[in-house]
Amino acid sequence: MIIIDRIKGKLFGYEFKWNPNRKVKIPGAWKKEYKNAEFKVIHQDNYLDWVMNR
Repeated sequence: MIIIDRIKGKLFGYEFKWNPNRKVKIPGAWKKEYKNAEFKVIHQDNYLDWVMNR
């Protein structure tokens, strides 16, 4: 699942995976369309940091 968010004018894409060892490939359409956006994978090891820093 990919969530798109805009924070202070910057675009972010997030993919949520429970397993931190699962390989994730940034979708080609995302990279092509949103060249200046950030893309992060949120998983069980980093989700709390992600929630707390929003």
